Amino acid sequence: MERLQKEKEEIDRIAHKHVRRVLWSGLGSLSVVTILFFRLTFWEFSWDVMEPIAFFGTTGGLIVGYLYFLVTSRDPTYQDFMKRLFHRRQRKLCKKRKFDVDRFLALQKQCKSSLDSKRDLEALIGDSS
Repeated sequence: MERLQKEKEEIDRIAHKHVRRVLWSGLGSLSVVTILFFRLTFWEFSWDVMEPIAFFGTTGGLIVGYLYFLVTSRDPTYQDFMKRLFHRRQRKLCKKRKFDVDRFLALQKQCKSSLDSKRDLEALIGDSS
């Protein structure tokens, strides 16, 4: 059980690292777009040229968020997106490493059940004395 627990923790750690990389990449992309719009608005063109571009860029972002909602039936929040990325990466890593999640959960439940039984027995013995 310990070996499986360590392997599961390693898979979770790698999946979490992947999600953090994706989120940081998203922040970097948004920063680049903002700097690009700033540069184009104040140096290359004027607001009259950039206003429709900014409008359609923002509208495109809203459409992507709405499309995410339609496809997943979930709110387009960062927490939900992060959970979905984490679970997707976790499943891929489990498949790649041939880690049987169902077996792990069954063993974990069995161990928890035996620990609960032991605690119940100790409580019963403690109460009767």
